[in-house]
Amino acid sequence: DGHTYSVLEIGDQCWFAENLRTAVYFDGTAIPEVTDNGTWTNLNSGGQSTYDNDPSNLQDYGRLYNWHAVEDNRGLCPTGYSVPDDTDVQTLIDEIGGQGALKLKSTSGWTAGPNGTNDYGFDGRPAGYRATNGGYANLSTLATWWTSSPNLNGGDAHVYSLIDNSDEVYRQYG
Repeated sequence: DGHTYSVLEIGDQCWFAENLRTAVYFDGTAIPEVTDNGTWTNLNSGGQSTYDNDPSNLQDYGRLYNWHAVEDNRGLCPTGYSVPDDTDVQTLIDEIGGQGALKLKSTSGWTAGPNGTNDYGFDGRPAGYRATNGGYANLSTLATWWTSSPNLNGGDAHVYSLIDNSDEVYRQYG
């Protein structure tokens, strides 16, 4: 997609130091941009958007993807990278010393605080999310990332979140 991502090492792992912003799969196929809430809700294939359909949010927050884009065989990440699974994220959490979310949070942008210390350069920004109904929520109060680990109880996958007013990393079902 023409963007060079900043990366960092935390322990034995390599992570992006910014949110993904690609609009194409690894094979070059476009990931459809979906701006309409109803279309997002009914989509059974990959889709992406910027928060609130505002292109100015791309630089600071990257793109938002639905689960179908994450699980697509064409690959969401650049060569040599993949969407982390539960084990990868747990290894990260163990490396930073338990639930130390402040060490992963960006040093600004969190509405109610606390802003993070960004000790490792992860720069977790409160990019919010796009709900299954197509609505946008929690810009400046929540950072959420998909994993490639499917939810074995049905539904989509596990997600991990950094939340305003918290120093924990939360595991949820997307």
